[in-house]
Amino acid sequence: MEARVVEPVVVLGLGRFGRSVAAALTREGCEVLAVDRDPELVRQISAQVTMAVQADVTSKEALAQLGVGEYTRAVVAIGDNVESSLVCALVLKEDFKIPEIWAKAINAQQAKILRKIGVTEVISAPSTSRPSTGSPTRACRCSARGSASGSPTSRR
Repeated sequence: MEARVVEPVVVLGLGRFGRSVAAALTREGCEVLAVDRDPELVRQISAQVTMAVQADVTSKEALAQLGVGEYTRAVVAIGDNVESSLVCALVLKEDFKIPEIWAKAINAQQAKILRKIGVTEVISAPSTSRPSTGSPTRACRCSARGSASGSPTSRR
């Protein structure tokens, strides 16, 4: 039997969308670090993910303390605060050099800025231009060791 290598994913923002993504990724077998500044949202998801933490997702220092720089995949699931979403994505890309970032956009302008920041995939609301081509659970890459598909992925 081939061993599977599961990439851990950090999910930042735990509103309805973030909680849904975090739970789906966990069901797919991913290790999930779920982060939000609202302690109630953290409490709601804590039993469903590997680890849930209350922290400011726009703070480089707070994210560094959580070890976010060790992750290769992130989902920015901040919905109603465009500024926080953009700052979070920028910190992940520029400061932590996370290679794969998926981010939710609530309007076309936010989606455009997220793409310019270098976000891998923008998950857009139906009214925004260029809707997403995939599911956020694709942020969890599972591969079999020694499979024909190539070498296993590993944590950075």
